[in-house]
Amino acid sequence: MTLSDCRFYCGGSELTFSMFSNVVCRARYLESIEMTLVGEGRVDVYAIEPAAASRWVVVRHTESEGMVYKWFVREGETFLERSEEDLPRQVKADVFHLFPHLAQPTTLAA
Repeated sequence: MTLSDCRFYCGGSELTFSMFSNVVCRARYLESIEMTLVGEGRVDVYAIEPAAASRWVVVRHTESEGMVYKWFVREGETFLERSEEDLPRQVKADVFHLFPHLAQPTTLAA
């Protein structure tokens, strides 16, 4: 999956995602959708737009069971999703140098 294919959601007053990159990225509002079946009301939909100089983007998405990390690495003009285990060593070192808290294991809610 590519970063441009991903959508991130915020319901109510809770922000459900955070993004980290080697340079500042932008979360662009796309639309607001009605979620009457789950009782949320309206949910805002966002896409992440990396900067031209971005080499990687990590998105931390909060779900009911805890936090999920999505890792994207630039390949040409696109950002391809990679598993943390498949990240190039230098990318992983850069991420954990800039954001050391991302290297800490996250306890998922039961």
